[in-house]
Amino acid sequence: MKRKIAIVFLLSILFATKSFAQTPQSDSAKKNVFMFVEEMPEFPGGQAELMKFIQQNIVYPDDARSAGIEGKVIAQFIVNEDGRISDITVLRGIYPGCDSEVIRVLTRMPQWKPGKQNGTTVKVYFKLPVTFKLNEVDLTRPNITLPSYPAGEDSLRAFIKKNRQYPKAARKNKTEGTVTLSFNVDSAGNVRDIKVYKSVGNGCDEEAIRILKLIPHWNPGTKEGKAVTMPYYINVEFKLEAKK
Repeated sequence: MKRKIAIVFLLSILFATKSFAQTPQSDSAKKNVFMFVEEMPEFPGGQAELMKFIQQNIVYPDDARSAGIEGKVIAQFIVNEDGRISDITVLRGIYPGCDSEVIRVLTRMPQWKPGKQNGTTVKVYFKLPVTFKLNEVDLTRPNITLPSYPAGEDSLRAFIKKNRQYPKAARKNKTEGTVTLSFNVDSAGNVRDIKVYKSVGNGCDEEAIRILKLIPHWNPGTKEGKAVTMPYYINVEFKLEAKK
């Protein structure tokens, strides 16, 4: 049975400067979404009720718990004029199971009090961090380290950017978005069982897999000091360059 009691939530009212939505929006549509307004959107009952809602509905994924995964998922969504939310996306994830659990819970939220600008209800971006943290006194928590790119996360992002080739179909159809790949890194540092966790389509998924396969070796994850097979994931962003 999945347990909820070992989760600590950090809920902050922050707002985004940039978004890659699950369903890409047109430039004109994005211009109609505000980042700050005179009256900001509000969960029914305020921030305390928002925290209560998250705590009562979210579940720590079993696989994330078993692997000792902790961290902060930062999600973003739009609060529309009628108070309904849309365009939920993960701006920063920690693990596929945790990321998808946050999205699942956010889709269950009731209608919000919409934001207003000049007395008129408008669409507003809202960013919500949720921290997953195992119970510090839980003696069953393993001593683990996650797999990693040998040269570090910054070098991984640079490697992806250098080797990424924008698919012709994606460019033709002006497809943008972020492909998320989940995979296992075995005890020898090899990539196994690649799956598309979040798809963009038009050749972007296949290009992301191609880039991942270019990486010859990863630092394997460890448990109790021993290298073990462990799940991991990467994001590959596809964004068309603006014409000058």
